[in-house]
Amino acid sequence: MIRKFLSFVVLVSCCLLHADESEIHPYQIVIFRHAEKLGDSLHYHLNAQGQQRAAYLVDFLLKDKVAFNKTKPIIDQDNQEIVAVFVPNPTVHGQANDYVRPTQTIIPLFHEADYYLQEKAGRGVYLNNHHDYKEAPTLFEHILYNEKYRDYMGKTVVVCWEHGEIPLMFDQYFSDLKPYFKHLGEERYDMVWVIRWNNGVAEAHNYYQVPSNSFLNP
Repeated sequence: MIRKFLSFVVLVSCCLLHADESEIHPYQIVIFRHAEKLGDSLHYHLNAQGQQRAAYLVDFLLKDKVAFNKTKPIIDQDNQEIVAVFVPNPTVHGQANDYVRPTQTIIPLFHEADYYLQEKAGRGVYLNNHHDYKEAPTLFEHILYNEKYRDYMGKTVVVCWEHGEIPLMFDQYFSDLKPYFKHLGEERYDMVWVIRWNNGVAEAHNYYQVPSNSFLNP
């Protein structure tokens, strides 16, 4: 009888733990590729168009009313502010600073978000560049289930990555959402993909930036 009771307690505890874990998630994960580049090799930096897009992303994500039936920006800094940014480690094949395009793309947005969070909460935005760009398939595991990331709950996490690797992010945890994300892996720079939780259920959202020809490339 005691053994049965203990088994019941363990079972209930496991169920409660699973339920609690399922409730711990960001408000949304915002994903996009790096901006336009000078060439195809990994070590090429952003070109003039890419630098302009990096600056443009600040307004597009934080200020332009393109979400929620065009009534709010994609990221509402007053309620679901950016608390973390993930970019690949710039070291590739042992060559330091060989892949910096995602970092260059995120810099203007990071500075804007970091300043805001410092003023609001007295702490900065967490910048994670510990993962190789080929580790995309396990990235969501780090965001959703790492103990130290619990303060992401109800907030926004931003991911800027290599476009060919982004589709692999969805295979393990959000494979059911993957068909709803448009143009994954395509050679284009104007997409923003958002995983947003609504009453505990993850939903897929697609947003279009302006195309590359909107920026000058002298």
